[in-house]
Amino acid sequence: MKKKTKREPKPIVKETVTQTLKCALSKDELLACGQKAADAQQRLAEANNELEVYKQQYKAKVAEQEGVIAWNTTLIRDKYELRPIECEVIKNYETETYSVVRKDTWETIEERPMTKDELSQLAIGDAAGAEPKPKG
Repeated sequence: MKKKTKREPKPIVKETVTQTLKCALSKDELLACGQKAADAQQRLAEANNELEVYKQQYKAKVAEQEGVIAWNTTLIRDKYELRPIECEVIKNYETETYSVVRKDTWETIEERPMTKDELSQLAIGDAAGAEPKPKG
C-alpha cells in the first residue's frame, strides 16, 4: 500500500499597485466644476467679442477656455473622473485566482482565474515574496 504524502499548501502572494480608476465626484466637486465651467463660459464670451480685432492674439486664449468648459462639463455629465488609485494585487495560488482590490475603498475591482503564465510564476519565484499562510 502506498503511503499518502501530505501536500504543502500553495502560497498567497500580495503586492501593491496603482491603477487609474473611476471615482465618484462629491457634490462640492461638482459645484466647483460648474463654477469653473460658468467662469470659463463668461471669459469665452469676452474673448469672442474682442476676436475681430485681436483674432490671432486671442486664438490660444479661446482654445484654452473651450478646453476648460469641455473638461468640466464632461465631469459634471459623467459625475466621475479617472484618478490613480493604489491597489493591491492578490495572486492566490491555492484557489488559482487573481484579484485586484482598491486600497481606498477595499472594493474588489477585478477577480478572475489565473492564467497559465501567472500560475507558472510560482515556480519562477513569486512565492519568495509570499505572505506566510496561517497555521491552523
